[in-house]
Amino acid sequence: MRGATLLLALLSLGALGALARGRAERWRDRLPPGCAVRVELQSPEGDRLACGPEIERSLAAVGAAPLELRDGDRLTVPVGGGAATRGRMAGPALRLLGLPVDVNAGSVEDLEALPGIGPTLAERIAARRPFRSVDDLLAVPGIGARRLAALGAAVTLDRAEGSR
Repeated sequence: MRGATLLLALLSLGALGALARGRAERWRDRLPPGCAVRVELQSPEGDRLACGPEIERSLAAVGAAPLELRDGDRLTVPVGGGAATRGRMAGPALRLLGLPVDVNAGSVEDLEALPGIGPTLAERIAARRPFRSVDDLLAVPGIGARRLAALGAAVTLDRAEGSR
């Protein structure tokens, strides 16, 4: 019985990842070329991937103050106006757009979007946080030099000065 429950949980997580990837694929193709900051915009008009002036118009339409946004942010605009909240896109959507997943802040499901990282290894990574550098991932059982090299630019740490 436990095996069936675990299988159902894994299938559910896979479906959520596929949903995030599918949504990002549809959105990505609709962006204007040269879009420097792609943001998942969740607003009363619906969810979409937005870029530049469209983000500012959506915020202004509901009376929300402009925010300093980074590529891959998720912006939630409340119904009826007020302060918009900022987070990050789901890991599968970030990876589809070629953006890194933060190993310190990403959920276990986000970590599973990384190349070569499955549920068990994602749990191990989450259990070892926080990391001061990407190289600290070598302390996680199951991550060696080869796997760390394969992760390459797919991982980052959320720091002001940026990181590899």
